[in-house]
Amino acid sequence: MTLSFSLNTNTLVFNIWPPTQRTRNAMVARLVETLSKRYGTLPSDVASSAVRLIEEEAFSIAATSASAEGDDIEILQVYSREIRYCFFCHRRWNYVADSVT
Repeated sequence: MTLSFSLNTNTLVFNIWPPTQRTRNAMVARLVETLSKRYGTLPSDVASSAVRLIEEEAFSIAATSASAEGDDIEILQVYSREIRYCFFCHRRWNYVADSVT
């Protein structure tokens, strides 16, 4: 997230896309905690690698969308939606895999 102010035009520009690396890392940490502690489905190291892949894929999809759409809010929604979808699929896949074995 960036915030800039132009003295010449007296405008305030607030950009929320792309998220900073710090924000992305916080997202990953929160999802790892959710997978490993709340649901207990994966050990932390396995959850971390899975979540990093999910986040990178979501970021890539949103970044591609960014060039086409141009609206920061819409792009951030694409990023968020992709993370939720992939996270849900991962949890569902693990649930099915656990119930089969």
